[in-house]
Amino acid sequence: MQVTTILKDKEERRFEEFFMKFSRTGSTLTFTELANFALDRNLIQNKNTFSVLLKYFDISVGQNERHLTKPQFNFLLTQLSSHIFHHDPRHLDKLFHEVLSEKTHVTRDHSSIEVSRLIIFDETNKKLLTEQAIRVLCQYEEELKNIFTIYMQENLQRGNIMLKWRELSVQGKKLNTCSLIRFLRDAEIVPHILSIEQVEEQMMKIVPSVNNRENEFYNKSYAVLIYEKNLTDQFEGDPMLSFHELQLLLARIAYEVGAKEEGIPQNNKQKVDVEKYLNRFFHELMYFRKNTNIFDQLPNLNRKIIKQLEKFQNDIHKEEEDIANSDSESEVEQVDPIDQIAEQQQALIYEQNMVNLPIESIIKILDKDLPQIPPEPQPEKQMAQWDPEKRVTIGLPKPVSPTNKQQKPKANKPKNQQRKKGEPEPRKIIYEDKNPPQFKTSEQYVQELSEKLKNEQKLLSDPERGSLSDIQVLPVLIPEILYPPNPPKEAQAYIEAAINAHNQSNFIFAIQNYDEARKVWAKSLGRDLYDSLELYFEFSKGQVYESAGRDDLALQCYLAARLYSTKLPTNNPDKALAYCGLGSVLFNMEEYEWALRSFLKAREYRENLLGVESVDTATVFNNLGCCMFMIDRNKEAYAYFKLGQAVLEADLGQFHPRTLTAARNINKANHNQYNNQPEYKKIWVAYAKDQFAGAGKKKKKKSKK
Repeated sequence: MQVTTILKDKEERRFEEFFMKFSRTGSTLTFTELANFALDRNLIQNKNTFSVLLKYFDISVGQNERHLTKPQFNFLLTQLSSHIFHHDPRHLDKLFHEVLSEKTHVTRDHSSIEVSRLIIFDETNKKLLTEQAIRVLCQYEEELKNIFTIYMQENLQRGNIMLKWRELSVQGKKLNTCSLIRFLRDAEIVPHILSIEQVEEQMMKIVPSVNNRENEFYNKSYAVLIYEKNLTDQFEGDPMLSFHELQLLLARIAYEVGAKEEGIPQNNKQKVDVEKYLNRFFHELMYFRKNTNIFDQLPNLNRKIIKQLEKFQNDIHKEEEDIANSDSESEVEQVDPIDQIAEQQQALIYEQNMVNLPIESIIKILDKDLPQIPPEPQPEKQMAQWDPEKRVTIGLPKPVSPTNKQQKPKANKPKNQQRKKGEPEPRKIIYEDKNPPQFKTSEQYVQELSEKLKNEQKLLSDPERGSLSDIQVLPVLIPEILYPPNPPKEAQAYIEAAINAHNQSNFIFAIQNYDEARKVWAKSLGRDLYDSLELYFEFSKGQVYESAGRDDLALQCYLAARLYSTKLPTNNPDKALAYCGLGSVLFNMEEYEWALRSFLKAREYRENLLGVESVDTATVFNNLGCCMFMIDRNKEAYAYFKLGQAVLEADLGQFHPRTLTAARNINKANHNQYNNQPEYKKIWVAYAKDQFAGAGKKKKKKSKK
């Protein structure tokens, strides 16, 4: 089955701009540029290694040319999305969302926002990301996976294999610096080949710091302290390494050793045989086996590493024998629970037929119930110029004062009045012209950029980090978070299980647990549930279906929730919930005008019952701003975002996730506004009088005659 996706015009333009940033020629991508793209977008992870990227690159380019055209690049993304999100039928949409989204995350204590870590693209790392170098790394990938598993801190502390590679890849585990230094010491890399200071310097190129704690870790040379005192406890601010970062770190060490033997200086731009350096390091110095020879006899050198590998293989063989014996005794075929969950979700949610909803009747009902979209605000008209002749007098006219016939007419002052002797010439009023624009030179632009990088916060498009993307994404809706009041204990267990399953993307379990909670609660009451509780369960199921991508089933649940909301009393603020759900699912269906009308209805209820300064009302303000943004009414969207962010910051604090989401939406709205403030020239310049001018002069005394 061919999977396609349709990008909106804005997304297509952003994706085109994104492709142009990584492509030197503007029409093709080499493997090095593709690797830069994958690292920048966090597509290379423990479960998606360089071998996966290389495999789909070979499939896409064919045999002759070793670069990707735009159609081949789209085909590669389709294949890559089916591998990464293989349990999701909309895998291509998910991949495009990953590619076009911002790569930032909030820290655990919600104190700051961090950008994702990315290697520094200096000359050495560019050579290591060539197709030939990555092929060599992939040849030794299985042995490196064994090393990564053995020296994982959980396995190293217990002395046996607690977490296998499968668990490490799914959980995205990272190797801390203590375990890394233990491996380098056992492999006789430190201090025989490189010193610990040189290793720390190479680490800074592969895992650069992204926050103040990691800066402190490198500045205080904690890696040297760990090596000298043989410490095992993890330090705060430890950058830690993913599997692909461990691969690149060892490859960088191999390159430095090979270049040092041949006398090649650092950051040399001339072509070198990186493949030869890597093979010599992994095969002759480390005695690693290639993937094809992984079951051969281990070599007799590097005894500490060999001992760890032998123990690892013995544990694996022993565990396989135990599993085989248990299978032969029970003769029952065991099924992986993760695969079983995926099959159930595929059958019950993703492959379920589309629900035939009566669209025309739904539109008629919503059109009667929802308020209309307000018209766009018009600029105020300017006042007409005042005409004294058209002045209308109200009442009696103003009396005229009597004229004094004996009054002498005032003498007109001469125009050119002569100055007295010794009187200074009066200052003239000088009209100032607008200064011509000053054009900056390239040197000034480079100097400003260097000062920004040193003194200000690092930008997303920071060339020192190697991040090339600075793409603006769409605003984000804030979802509703619900929990029923005072549930019975049995129903509470099912509800919490449903919430956890929803957070873990086990949608079928979430639906089943919500249904069980509804039955248990009704059984404990001995009657049908209250309308407010029925509204809660229908709304929660709608949120699960919406997360699973089944907008038709979500719309059906939200419409059922709307029927229950009509039975609630007029002073119940839960009446707004159904309209919030309808607005969310209609927004995902790209029916932005209907979503806007739904959120306007929810705003009416919440403003009247909860007030403007409520968190729930501020959530609706943010979602109204998202709808206004999508129908190109940016000024109103900006106003809603500002209002929602102000209320959320006052009630929840500056670093709450909802407040941060609203603040990021404000920045996105700012990029779509064009504030044209015209330049003006000064009409006149006034001079300040010198109060002390002539204070030192003494008056001449008049001589008596």
